[in-house]
Amino acid sequence: MFGVSNHDVFRWPGITNGTEKNLLGLFIVTLLLPGIPCLAWGEEQAFYVLESTAADYVFGRSPITSSLAWQLHGCYKVGSVKYANLAFDSSLYGCEDDNISLDHRDPSHPVRNIIKRMFEMREDYPVLNDGYYLQQLSNHTHDIYLPGSNGTATETGIWSVLRSSWAGVQNLTQTGENDQSVWLLYSNENRTVNHEVDCSRNTSLVSPFVEGTTVKNLFAPYEEYTLEEGPFTLGFDGETRPNGCLSHLNMPPWGYKAFVPKKEFQKPRPVLTSFSPGHDYRLWSPVDDGETVHVVFGFSTEMDCDSISQNIRVDSTVSSSKADLALESATCSITDSAVRWVGEAATAFTYEIDLHNVHHGIHQITINNASSSDGDSTHAVDSVLFRLGDFDNPMVYPHTANYSKSLLFNDTDESLYVSHHAAGADLWRYSLDFGTTYGDWTTYSGGNDTLAPRNWSGTSAQAWEGEHVIVQYWARMAGSSAYYQHGDLDWTLSRRFPNIWIDGPFNQYGYDAGLSNQMELGANSTWSIGFMAEWPARVRMNAWGMNPDGQPDRTQVFGDVDGDNILDRLPPQSLVTNMINITEPPRSPSLAYRIELDDSRLHYQLVPVGSRWIQLILYLLLSLVPLLTASGATWTYLHSFYQVKFNEYGVSEKTSFPSAIFRNKHSKFQRLSGEPSTGGLVEQVKGYATQLVPKRFSKRASASLPASMPHSRQLASQVADPITFAGVTVERPPVPGDDTSLSRRTVLIATMEYDIEDWGIKIKIGGLGVMTQLMGKYLDHHDLVWVVPCVGGVDYPAPENGELAEPMEITILGTIYHIRVQTHVLRNITYVLLDAPVFRKQTKAEPYPPRMDDIESAIYYSAWNSCIAQAIRRYRPDIYHINDYHGCIAPLYLLPDTIPCALSLHNAEFQGLWPMRTRKERDEVCKIYNLSPHIVHEYVQFGEVFNLLHAGASYLRAHQNGFGAVGVSTKYGKRAYARYPIFWCLSNVGSLPNPDPSDVAAWSRGDAVTTFDEVTVDAGYESGRGAQREEAQRWANLNVDASAELFVFVGRWSMQKGVDLIADIFPTILEKHPKTQLICVGPVIDLYGKFAALKLAKMMEQYPGRVYSNPKFTALPPCIFTGAEFALIPSRDEPFGLVAVEFGRKGAIGVGARVGGLGQMPGWWYTVESTSTTHLLHQFRGAIESALASKTDVRAVLRARSSRQRFPVAQWVQDLDTLQRRAIKQHQEHAKKRKHGTMVTKDATPLADALGLYLERGEGTSGNAGTPVPTRPSSIHTVPSRVPFGLGAEGAAYPTTSTGTTTPTHSANPTRPGSPDDWNTVQVHDMGTRIGPGHQSPLKLGEPAGDSAFEGLEYIYEDGESVIGRAIGGVDDDLYWQPRPRALPGDTNGIELQDHFRFGHSTPPTPELSMPSTPTLQDSFIAPSNTIPAIRSSPLPASIWQSATAPGAQSEHASFSPAMLSSDVVVGEKKDFNLQKVDPFFTDPEQDYETAFVRQLHDLNGKNTYATTIETFITKSEKDWYNRLRGVKMGKTSTPVGSIFQGKTGHNTPVSALREYNVEDTETNHDQMRRQFLLADDYEPPTGIRKLTLHRLGDWPIYSILLAFGQVIAANSYQITLLTGQVGQTATSLYIIASIYLVTSIVWWSLYRTQKSIWVLSLPFAFFGLAFFLIGMAPLVSGDESRRWIQSVAAGCYATASSSGSLFFALNFGDQGAAPVRSWVFRASVIQGIQQVYISFLWCWGAALARINNVGLTNTSLVVTNPALTTSLGVVIAILMWTVGTTLFFGLPDYYRQTPGFVPGFLSGVFRRKIVLWFFIMVVIQNFFLSAPYGRNWLYLWSSQHLPTWGVALLVILFFVAIWAAMLQYAAVLSKSHSWLMPIFAFGLGAPRWAQMLWGVSGIGQYVPWAGGAIASAVAGRCLWLWLGVLDSLQNVGFGMIMLHTLTRFHISFVLILAQVLGSLATMAARGFSPDRLGPGPVFPNLGFNTMDGLANGWFWVALLAQLLIPVLGLKFFRKEQLSKP
Repeated sequence: MFGVSNHDVFRWPGITNGTEKNLLGLFIVTLLLPGIPCLAWGEEQAFYVLESTAADYVFGRSPITSSLAWQLHGCYKVGSVKYANLAFDSSLYGCEDDNISLDHRDPSHPVRNIIKRMFEMREDYPVLNDGYYLQQLSNHTHDIYLPGSNGTATETGIWSVLRSSWAGVQNLTQTGENDQSVWLLYSNENRTVNHEVDCSRNTSLVSPFVEGTTVKNLFAPYEEYTLEEGPFTLGFDGETRPNGCLSHLNMPPWGYKAFVPKKEFQKPRPVLTSFSPGHDYRLWSPVDDGETVHVVFGFSTEMDCDSISQNIRVDSTVSSSKADLALESATCSITDSAVRWVGEAATAFTYEIDLHNVHHGIHQITINNASSSDGDSTHAVDSVLFRLGDFDNPMVYPHTANYSKSLLFNDTDESLYVSHHAAGADLWRYSLDFGTTYGDWTTYSGGNDTLAPRNWSGTSAQAWEGEHVIVQYWARMAGSSAYYQHGDLDWTLSRRFPNIWIDGPFNQYGYDAGLSNQMELGANSTWSIGFMAEWPARVRMNAWGMNPDGQPDRTQVFGDVDGDNILDRLPPQSLVTNMINITEPPRSPSLAYRIELDDSRLHYQLVPVGSRWIQLILYLLLSLVPLLTASGATWTYLHSFYQVKFNEYGVSEKTSFPSAIFRNKHSKFQRLSGEPSTGGLVEQVKGYATQLVPKRFSKRASASLPASMPHSRQLASQVADPITFAGVTVERPPVPGDDTSLSRRTVLIATMEYDIEDWGIKIKIGGLGVMTQLMGKYLDHHDLVWVVPCVGGVDYPAPENGELAEPMEITILGTIYHIRVQTHVLRNITYVLLDAPVFRKQTKAEPYPPRMDDIESAIYYSAWNSCIAQAIRRYRPDIYHINDYHGCIAPLYLLPDTIPCALSLHNAEFQGLWPMRTRKERDEVCKIYNLSPHIVHEYVQFGEVFNLLHAGASYLRAHQNGFGAVGVSTKYGKRAYARYPIFWCLSNVGSLPNPDPSDVAAWSRGDAVTTFDEVTVDAGYESGRGAQREEAQRWANLNVDASAELFVFVGRWSMQKGVDLIADIFPTILEKHPKTQLICVGPVIDLYGKFAALKLAKMMEQYPGRVYSNPKFTALPPCIFTGAEFALIPSRDEPFGLVAVEFGRKGAIGVGARVGGLGQMPGWWYTVESTSTTHLLHQFRGAIESALASKTDVRAVLRARSSRQRFPVAQWVQDLDTLQRRAIKQHQEHAKKRKHGTMVTKDATPLADALGLYLERGEGTSGNAGTPVPTRPSSIHTVPSRVPFGLGAEGAAYPTTSTGTTTPTHSANPTRPGSPDDWNTVQVHDMGTRIGPGHQSPLKLGEPAGDSAFEGLEYIYEDGESVIGRAIGGVDDDLYWQPRPRALPGDTNGIELQDHFRFGHSTPPTPELSMPSTPTLQDSFIAPSNTIPAIRSSPLPASIWQSATAPGAQSEHASFSPAMLSSDVVVGEKKDFNLQKVDPFFTDPEQDYETAFVRQLHDLNGKNTYATTIETFITKSEKDWYNRLRGVKMGKTSTPVGSIFQGKTGHNTPVSALREYNVEDTETNHDQMRRQFLLADDYEPPTGIRKLTLHRLGDWPIYSILLAFGQVIAANSYQITLLTGQVGQTATSLYIIASIYLVTSIVWWSLYRTQKSIWVLSLPFAFFGLAFFLIGMAPLVSGDESRRWIQSVAAGCYATASSSGSLFFALNFGDQGAAPVRSWVFRASVIQGIQQVYISFLWCWGAALARINNVGLTNTSLVVTNPALTTSLGVVIAILMWTVGTTLFFGLPDYYRQTPGFVPGFLSGVFRRKIVLWFFIMVVIQNFFLSAPYGRNWLYLWSSQHLPTWGVALLVILFFVAIWAAMLQYAAVLSKSHSWLMPIFAFGLGAPRWAQMLWGVSGIGQYVPWAGGAIASAVAGRCLWLWLGVLDSLQNVGFGMIMLHTLTRFHISFVLILAQVLGSLATMAARGFSPDRLGPGPVFPNLGFNTMDGLANGWFWVALLAQLLIPVLGLKFFRKEQLSKP
């Protein structure tokens, strides 16, 4: 059996000349080859449409019946890889041929007739059917070589063949058949060939028939030839004659002929050759009213017309009657027609007839065996079709009628019905769910049919609006059911799909639901969607998207396998990839495509859209704008706040109406109800006027004040508000017409600086002393009780009658001690003098204990506060006014009774701190202070610190609604509130600006402080200034020059005062400005002053006659102030700055820092935004240069205005009065709510309760069982014990409290707060310092810091007053106090601690004013005294003790002598107190660094002065010294001074080599080191793991590296997801993981707050290890479900561990306390960079899994693909994690082994920090908008199909390593000078993460055409993404720096943990309902499609503005809430 084609071979008619070739092939297999011819269906109709599925499998399977699909897909585009250069022709355009969709049972088709003729010939000539003999007679051929033939020749030409029966074998005549042989000629030439041959030659066309025979062609046109004689005699059939020959023959292309002798020719049967209008023709008829249709039939021969009429019939499938044949209209005619193919029979006869009553439907005309005119019949039943109907009839016009708006309706009962328009159908069925299900087939009857309700289930996304129906019809005549009609109800647009989604690799074939892939339906049945990808790309369309089971639907998936732009739908099981291949990128200037689909034709097109120029602009904007805005923000900040403010007018008050309203509304000290508005404040008291504001402040005369106030024991009888004592209310006498708010009150103050005028005793070393003197002098309208301590070295007058008061008894460490009390009344002041050795140990020059963290200071302040509390009980004041921290806990001894308090902050840097890191330390501190742990827990404790100042704030919070704390200047209160966390429990800290003590002129509330009127310059004064300057120059031995620019600095030489800045900057100033001169005078306080003195002394040598330096207390003549041109005030911190006021009043214009209270006077004031010396020097120099550049007349005006500046004492008095009144009112209101009294009467409560004695269990108890009593010497009377408040029932031991925050360690630095790296630092523990002004002896050059520093310095007076300002004191009273030598802590040299003191009068020093000689470096300091003089002792008379007994007191007081309190008596010989184990301060005790510094100064000049800045040198020195300390603590036997201090000799000689002594041996050196660093004798260095973790790699301890490792791996749990084979998370998984993360965050915080930090830093590694261990065990578990459970548990364990990540950040580097900002920047940047690289390569793995999934491989988990590797990795990593956790647990330093302490009011305080609220807002905004696309954003990096993985890895290393390191280094260097840089730069970056996601998630970064080729495009896109990633990381570091700048570690840890909780909630909310919950959504529109549409999207702007709101708000809050900013 042979055939030309079959079911799986291409259709021959589809190629060029294919039909001719096909017919030639049929000729050969039907007539030439013996056997059975094979005919494929469709060959008789010349089918040419090919299946467009595969290029290697070309075939066509078109149906015979009508089907629209084959026309839709009729344009073949696949090509062929199997045949070379296959010339496709008609198959390429089949979609344009409407005949393809018609019925193909056409009996008149020419090819059918030719094939029919061939089979007829086989019947007529049996040899063609059965003859086996086949002989080639001759051939005229030649070889050709076709393309792709590989050299194989193709024979081409004409062949002559004989077909007959096999003689001797076959005898066909025996069967009665014709045995006629047939001569076959055929040619495969592709052209017509006219053969002309010489019949005499052997090459002639030889015939099997003999010469002379006339032969006739069996194929039309049946031509005849007569044979000529040929050259051969072949002897067929016994013939002896020569065989015939054809000398000429015209053969058409691929022609063929079959000849037989004419006499044997049999006439062919007639056939139907044509039908008009055509088979299955569609006739349009708009109205179905029965039409007439004319039809014409063509035949191959003349027919019998009557025979046709008799055998013709018509059948109709219509809705009414069938058509009728109008036989009377039949006509017949002879005709002729052309033919197309070889052998085709032409039309020779036509039969025409009309059909009447033709209705809409299908009509079939059948002619049954009609006869020709000669009687031969067709022997066939030929049927043809035609159809009639309107365009809405799908049976007639399936193209146009596949949708109808008049198909579907609903009835009144809402039931649906269809209205048919399908005449011609026989059956129908319908679907209400777009073909998912169909009803049963039903007989079609037309009209309306009711439909059953829809029963469909699917997802909400798959649902559709309105009702939709598909009606399918079947017609018997058509033999097809391929007729559909769609219709909608309640829907306006025409549609044929419910929805259409596109999917493909770009969205993991639908599994990634985040990308917008749903097409939108528009007009004209067009669905569209924008699509942008990295070309080439592949997509497909899916009508149902994702099924409810989460899998893509496979029933209606469409692609385009042949690229003909018609959707193809293949069976789900097909192996062919059915995708729409988009191979070419859009043409320029377009950027993307819009895919448009016409669902009526399933035709789609790619419309180029977008603009690559818009993309280029966006690229440039995203890459440059963040950097430019960040640089701009930095520049703006720099130029806005790095300014030298030229204050022309001085202090001013804003008087605009809005500001006035605001002040009146919000002022903390607005007047109370009924308060008068004038300054007189006169009230009548029992008939006489008392002027509350003293007469000297009033504008009019009034009654004089009483000369003195009554004794304090009569104070209660004075006019005052009602006051309650232990529940008993005492009414004060009413005053006629008096407002009770203005009543005279009793105010108690307690200070260590004081002034007793009549005794001539002045203890004053700073601003606090000035202000207390003011209170004593100008608060004469109130009664003052002033508690003061007696200091050593001062003779106090003996008590007079009634002045010796009852001693006070205090309890310390369970023992009662006596404090002697003497009272003294002066005017309205009652002085209460406390006398005991503990107080006498301090001196006039040093009234404060030198430290605030040791046991001596704790004893001192315990006694001090206890005595204040007893004074309060004795004198019952109306209010206790607290000044600074010293007396803050006194009110706590009164609890549960309370007293109104006001707290003035003169220097909040000093707070009174003692460690409470362990229970032992806590117990010890509580016992020393005699406070119950409960009280300490509730009021005093701040983290692990006993904080005195915090106790004051807590008291105000608890009992005055947070009111009562004020700063001493307008700005200082705000800055103190912002800087110090102890105040955050208050709502704010107000301001009570200090006055100018000399400004006692009249003032009232309405007066302006300063006027801006033009001032008049005093010409005479100005002209006389030259003489004053010359006098000052002569005094200082300077060159006398009246025109010189004289700068003066007078003040303490300390870091706070900035004297080092003067020393660093003035060499440059002196060299640049030759007329500049400098005078610096003052005492050295710290190392900064010490090194400044060294440098200034060198400057005196380098610039003789221009510099005067005298680092000691010196009396200054007035000419220094009146002759100076400028006063230098470069203070780093200055609460008020009285020195600027007094300098300005004397004519010296201020040049200094605008901090605290400075900057209010006219002058040049520079802002301080960073505490780095580099910044300060730059600012200071700018101020000096501006001042020097000013003109003389400008300076004169400034001096004139300075003289008019007012800081009135009267205003201060009135504001103070208002403060105290409001404090009392707030206290009363709060007390009413609490319902208990405000004060305790003297006799209401036993002493134990009154003092809050601390009792503990022990031996010798009495009273209640188990309640111990204080012990005292046996001769001392024992006070009956009572259970104190707060101890609990039955005297139970106090409960253990576990609270927490990080604590300042003992190692405070006297030169500046904190540890050695603290300057220019992130104040992680910014709770104040333990040392400072008044807490440390002045230092002397050339001697150890621990020894005494000065001798022989006394107050210097002129005319009995200070040189400056006779009203109260001098410019800076620090100049005038006399420092006394003191011993080292614990040393009692020369002190006799006895209970005997002599009271007597002391004579003030004789005033002395001398002209100092010019000091040199060697004699800059006075030689020290090595001993402290013994306190003069003489026995106190017994009568004094007897007279001290108060009336009603127990007489026993006279019978015993309790021990007088001193630290040595308390401590005794014990050395095991925790507070005795203090760390040393860096004071250069061996003078190593001093010597090195001197060597560096030998060639000092203006160029190298900045190379040896004092701050830099001290920082390096401290670092080296602390490294040595660390080395000693680590057990090293020798730690020489580092070699960083190179001498000017050019050798790196260690400083130790410069010392005078030699270390004899290692042991001696070791002992010296231990003594130098104050190591206890029993100190043991760390060993083992602890020692290992403390070793350093660079500046990183090993433990910090491990903690950083924890922070890095906690950043992303993606590795667990990857190990389990998931690239993303389902919503359920996300909710579970986020919930675990949320809950465990709270758990970690709780654990951190209640346990030692080692637990929260080591336990996470146990969970990390468990997670990896479970993953390793998963392959060993059978069953997918079990494995999934294990993997889920592992992910939960990892989430549990990851939630501790913020604690790793907050607690790292904990042993350092604080570190320079640059160090934090560097550390944070390193960790951030490593984290970025780590996450990058995790997502590389994830992208690889995503690509595998995209090609259909779903088992990508290592658990499945490589279980052995999974187990190995899991177990090894688990062991690593557990090892790290174990190492941390046993190796972390002591800092992590303390339980965090309690912080009262913590929550309310932390939420008052606006920066915290900002941070939470940032977390919520970023997580809500940016968390959902996070993974998609990272996948963009690795998703390129053109850029290999190694290429991306190189880019990652370039950006996240190289560029990141460069920016890290640059930022660290800049942060050294500008600590604010990283935060401001971060703010200025705007929203880099949003920008990165816009680029990576929206799709606009997929294709970058302007970059060049495909690889260049991928590189350009990834470079921008990585660049934005770098900027985002920088912003993260900056935001981290913001936290470190504004919060303590404790607050940071809480904020980060709570941020994790909020972030988890926001992430879950984002996944639930954010606009980008699954993908970019409207938040990140692809601006490459339609820029305006994207920009018009509301969510785009909401998200962008929300992201930009983050830096805007942060910038607003950051500057005001920095901890380190002064």
